[in-house]
Amino acid sequence: MDFKRIGVVGAGTMGCGIAELLAIKGLEVFLSDISTSKLEQSLKLFETN
Repeated sequence: MDFKRIGVVGAGTMGCGIAELLAIKGLEVFLSDISTSKLEQSLKLFETN
C-alpha cells in the first residue's frame, strides 16, 4: 500500500511524535484531539523542531 495522507488520533506525546515523523517523511498528516490545548502544544513543538 502507498499512503499519501494519514490521520493520527490523540495529540499526546506519542501521537505528536508519530504525526511529526510521518510529516517529515512527506505524508499529509491530520492530527486530531479533543483538547485544543494539546493540538496547540503540538503545533508549537513542530515549529520548534
